[in-house]
Amino acid sequence: MAFAKWLRAFFSSRRTSEPEGIQGLLVALKGRIAADYPVEDKLAAEQQAFLHHFLSLPNKPDSAVLGVIFYGSCLNPTTASKSSTPDYYVIVNNYNKFFEERRRGWMDRFFAAFFPPNIYRFEGSKYCVISLGDLKHETWLRALDLYHIGRFSKRVAIAWVKDAKSHQAIQECIAQAMFAATYYALALLPEKIGIILQDVIHAILHLSYRGDVRIEAMDKVEKIFNSEKDFYSRHYRWLLESLAAKLPWVKITPTPDWLLRADPIASVIRNAQWLLVRSRARAFCRWPKNALTVDKWVDYILLKIERTRGVRITISPHERRFILIYVWKYIWMLRKKNYLK
Repeated sequence: MAFAKWLRAFFSSRRTSEPEGIQGLLVALKGRIAADYPVEDKLAAEQQAFLHHFLSLPNKPDSAVLGVIFYGSCLNPTTASKSSTPDYYVIVNNYNKFFEERRRGWMDRFFAAFFPPNIYRFEGSKYCVISLGDLKHETWLRALDLYHIGRFSKRVAIAWVKDAKSHQAIQECIAQAMFAATYYALALLPEKIGIILQDVIHAILHLSYRGDVRIEAMDKVEKIFNSEKDFYSRHYRWLLESLAAKLPWVKITPTPDWLLRADPIASVIRNAQWLLVRSRARAFCRWPKNALTVDKWVDYILLKIERTRGVRITISPHERRFILIYVWKYIWMLRKKNYLK
């Protein structure tokens, strides 16, 4: 939608400018992570079923889908639980073509234009739909919020791509997200004293939860780090040391103990803080959107609350019927109980 594009450009013009000389670093990062992001040739049965069903549907032509990404807690046994559900990203070339056969295609296109991604259910899994153009924008410094930066800065798996060009584009988005998450995490570090590598990486992984309104277990970040400790340590250490060579406000003492000190200028801190505020505001807006568009979204949230907090919440049939009204009641209740992060 033209208005959505204008609105994005309007907000982007007031956001963080790209640090000088960063494109070369980004190219180098993409080259480093390429070996860790091949197209997976060994997929679990449920992943194969998803791809087979999804790519063969007549209203989702192969030409509109550029790639499928597997992410979330089921990616690694360390983070998965008995009630975890597989999560996917479907990267499309064009929303109009992808949604043209859907019964509520106009609604899908509207929400995708303003609050990507759109989320849908398939059997026991859920998948997000976003265009490649939006993904490129939302994983870089001028993103509207931290939603995609947070998810793609963590370990994901590329399950399927249309061609080599799409594969490279997805790898570029992952590299962008890792850089953007590192940059904003450094700007928001609470301490100016030396911080060890593991704590800096934890701050990077925690960034998405600071900018979101969601229900997660208290030890989620620790589990994520331990699940891919070598991956995070190798790539984020290299990225942090490369940034220290580019940014005057980042200093690293390599010996005897690896310590990082960040003292960003006021404008960098303000931009990062404003991004957090904007991210949480948009996260609140996604709740009624998801209640309206995601099949059995309410049941999914109730199950997640019970799984992560051990609390069972019952919603009446009347409240389910008018969920767009009553969703705010439950958001407020979850906020008071400190279940939302």
